[in-house]
Amino acid sequence: YGDHRDLHRLIRRQRQMCIRDSIVTTAELTVDELERLGSKSGIVLSSALPNMITGRVLMVELRTRDRQGRNRQQIALTIEILEPKEYEGRTTVTTVPKSGWVELARFMKENGLQKLTDFEDQIIIFEKRQVGRAVIPRYMPVKLIKPSKQ
Repeated sequence: YGDHRDLHRLIRRQRQMCIRDSIVTTAELTVDELERLGSKSGIVLSSALPNMITGRVLMVELRTRDRQGRNRQQIALTIEILEPKEYEGRTTVTTVPKSGWVELARFMKENGLQKLTDFEDQIIIFEKRQVGRAVIPRYMPVKLIKPSKQ
C-alpha cells in the first residue's frame, strides 16, 4: 500500500518536472491566425484518424523538452483537416522527432520549401507511419497538393 503511493508520487513529480521544463518556440501568430485556430471545432487525436489525411498546415513549432537531463527536440505541425470529410475543419497536431528530420528535409527540398515556416498554409497529403524509434505513428508529409503563394 505505502510502496504504491510512493511510486505514484515519484512518477507524478517526474511528469510535473517534464511539463515545467518544456519550452515551445513558435512563429509569431497574427490576429487572423489566432481567430482561425480558436474557432475550430476541436482537436482530433491522430490515433482517431485514418492512415491518410489531407490538410492545411496552420502552424509549425520547434519544441524542446528536458527529459531526464537530456534536451529532446521535435517539430510540431498543427494541421487543419480537409479530408476525410467527416473531420473537415477540425485540427490535429503531429510531431516529428529528430529521427524523422532527414525525411522531412527531403520532402522540403523536393517541394522547394526553404525553412520550416514555409510549411504554413501549404495543402499536403499526410501519411501515418512509424518514424525512427518512436512508438507512436506520426503523420509525415507525402505530397504537396497546392503550394501557397509565397
